[in-house]
Amino acid sequence: MTNLSNIPLYFPDNQSLMGIYSANFSQVEQLIQWEIYIKFRLFSSLISLAIIFIGLVGNLVSFLILTSPKMRISTNVFLSSLCVSGFIALFGLLINSVLYELIAMYQEKFPELFTLLCRLYPYIYPIITTFQMASILLTVCVSVNQFLYIYFSKLRSQSKNSTKQECQRALKIVVLMFLISIIYCIPYWLKFTYSDETGLQETEIARTNLFQKIVHFYMYLPIAYIIPFSILIFTNAYLIATIAMKNKRQERLGIKEKKLKENEEEIEDICSSPIKHQSTNSLMTVTLKNPLKSNGANLYKLSVSLNKPTHSSIKIKKPKKESTLNKSVTIMLIAVVFLFFICQFPALILHIVQSMVCSSDTDRCNSSYLLNYCYVISKMLLIINLSFNFVCYCLFSPKFRLVLRESLPKLILCCSENNLY
Repeated sequence: MTNLSNIPLYFPDNQSLMGIYSANFSQVEQLIQWEIYIKFRLFSSLISLAIIFIGLVGNLVSFLILTSPKMRISTNVFLSSLCVSGFIALFGLLINSVLYELIAMYQEKFPELFTLLCRLYPYIYPIITTFQMASILLTVCVSVNQFLYIYFSKLRSQSKNSTKQECQRALKIVVLMFLISIIYCIPYWLKFTYSDETGLQETEIARTNLFQKIVHFYMYLPIAYIIPFSILIFTNAYLIATIAMKNKRQERLGIKEKKLKENEEEIEDICSSPIKHQSTNSLMTVTLKNPLKSNGANLYKLSVSLNKPTHSSIKIKKPKKESTLNKSVTIMLIAVVFLFFICQFPALILHIVQSMVCSSDTDRCNSSYLLNYCYVISKMLLIINLSFNFVCYCLFSPKFRLVLRESLPKLILCCSENNLY
């Protein structure tokens, strides 16, 4: 959430940064740099437009897949809610950021549309901020949920809570996160105003130093960055360490397929060995050790009936699948958080600069081309973060890909039927 990147550079009263830059550059240099900046902003707006459309479709498809009966677990409750917040935030950015900037460059050709966008801006801006904050909180929740799932795996295996109860608990947490986001973003409803005389501008309250310090520094930095980043670093460090320990353990115990094959060959040798007939029924039990577990847990239990050597009854008991660590889900969540860090960290740096430097010297920040380029790039990274979670799901979750392949023909058929009617 980069605040300065959302502040419009174009206003109905034809205000611009040209007057600010005139004090620092000659007229020729000023025009050249301004033209390059405008082209860069136009290019970034077009790229952002394409990314937003991809993100809207990706979040919609992800929501439909994650809410399907086959994907009904507590982790997917958080991920589906993340799709909802991302979809709404992207739709708001499409209006307030991309379309606004594109129309503002040609406001003389579309004056009525530009006026409409200016009127909507003060109301859409806090909605975008609310769902951006919700996306941050939900990312933290899904990471903490997976951390608790692994750390308390033994207690969870003894618990009588069903998957349905876990999903209901996750849904309550999601509702709480949305309520916190709504309450947190109440001051942003007081940030912008529009009138026919003055156009779109910040309110008098938003211009005060007290408002900027409380909202942009004391509230925004701890709640939106410091606390979430700290929690995500801790939980993901634990998840990465758990996966690394799992891989090292498997490498130390040898290749899995080779050991399993040796056990199967040993079973075949026992079954094919000659056994004398006996009048009474007796049972021989052979226990083989699991080569994949360091504690020597049983992998196979072989029972052979001695009275019928030609028709030996073999009962193989395989171990249950380990539910303590769903490796694909964990890797997928690590990828989602890693994408979050890459896209949100530049916004954190820019917000610190804004809070410490720009609050005392606004003209200096506005006259810096470097900062304005960084604001545009930071906003594009934010759009990428809200749009590309679908890519992480497809790359790192085999079950998501499987359900997607099964559901995609149905979705296409449903859309085609709606178009016919």
